[in-house]
Amino acid sequence: MSLPLTPPQGRASIPAMGRLVFVLLLAYGLGCLSAGYYLARWKGLDLRAAGSGSTGARNAGRLLGKGAFALTFGLDVLKGAAAVLIARHLVPGPWAPTLAWLLVVLGHIWPVQLAFKGGRGVSPAVGGLLATSPLLAGLLFVPLLLGWGLARSFKRGGMLAILVGPFLAWFLRRPLGMNGQDCLAFTLLALLLVATHLKTLQTETSPM
Repeated sequence: MSLPLTPPQGRASIPAMGRLVFVLLLAYGLGCLSAGYYLARWKGLDLRAAGSGSTGARNAGRLLGKGAFALTFGLDVLKGAAAVLIARHLVPGPWAPTLAWLLVVLGHIWPVQLAFKGGRGVSPAVGGLLATSPLLAGLLFVPLLLGWGLARSFKRGGMLAILVGPFLAWFLRRPLGMNGQDCLAFTLLALLLVATHLKTLQTETSPM
């Protein structure tokens, strides 16, 4: 009588672990694709050496116009959403999309091919939030518009939304469709985004 051949536990877990590593590397790689930087290079300009030095949508819009802002913002939001959705599709369990959300933002802020000089992280964070909880993303328009109304600055309104967001996520996570990992990731991202904007928050008052 022959016994059924069962692969060792370690080998059985290799495919899942391999998919996780692939997804996380892909998320970071997507983050590194700085749309504003490559759009500006196509026009003969290096965003890292002009304006605020950021490769994000605000600096691209300031130097290249509103069309560049819209295109850069849209593509950066898209890569954030794509990282989360790809992770959710390829790797079962709650942690892969959460980690992908974090890594796509880290890649955007610190892209390896640009000597770790990228954007400030808002656009891919918004994209990841849209893929994680569209309802929470919609609710955050309230503090965004409130901050803009009080300070006449979308950037300050955005900072208010970022600060309020984690509290809403933790207290309303079940109705919002978020789990504990998502709330933790959003909290860490909120702290990171505030940190990346601290140097410019006092001086930049133009629309976001």
